[in-house]
Amino acid sequence: MKNNTLESGDFIFRENDKGALEFVGDFNGLYSANDDPWSQSGEKLEWSPYYNFSRARITNELKKYSGNRNVLEVGCGLGFVVKFLSMKFSSFVVDGLDISQIAIEKAQIRFPDYNFIIGDITAPNFKTYRQYDIILLNQILWYVLISLKDAMKTCHELLSSSGTLIISQAFLKTQQKYGREIIDGYEGLKLFMVENLNNEFTLISEKYDANSKFKHNDGLLVYRKR
Repeated sequence: MKNNTLESGDFIFRENDKGALEFVGDFNGLYSANDDPWSQSGEKLEWSPYYNFSRARITNELKKYSGNRNVLEVGCGLGFVVKFLSMKFSSFVVDGLDISQIAIEKAQIRFPDYNFIIGDITAPNFKTYRQYDIILLNQILWYVLISLKDAMKTCHELLSSSGTLIISQAFLKTQQKYGREIIDGYEGLKLFMVENLNNEFTLISEKYDANSKFKHNDGLLVYRKR
């Protein structure tokens, strides 16, 4: 039986000799060793209240869009949010993208009715089989941080004219231990977008919740493609 309690940090981050976090990014190793990393299913009580809150905010944002829409969730993992959004919005076609081949294979087995793509959103000239009206970056900020500008430019290319980019992300309540030189928290992400991608995206909506009942603060940023 796979270990469901294994710390994701064993595969994703490690502490160097100076006590700073370094990105490892062994997502295939993580998904091989763990049946449900970060409890994406929402079955564990430790995570489910936050996931329910965060996913409800995504849902409320998507309710603003009517008609047929092509949606891409980047960082789909095991596919639970792809299914969740597909069930909520019957007129939407929701695809899932993840860098982990093992995660995508598991997602396709678990949810065979949906389309899942193996790919790296930070890779130069990355393409999918279609353009999207809405792209959702769902809880992947820290995993693409080193190449964040590249990831955002790829999203810009994959979006249709005047398409929408949604960033949904958990932020630590304590001091950030990784990547503060790139972005420092929620406000740092907003600043990064202005300084590096102002020609590509316009901020049209934002919500930040620091409710003490959750382990993390929740940020939701919505951008329109220029």
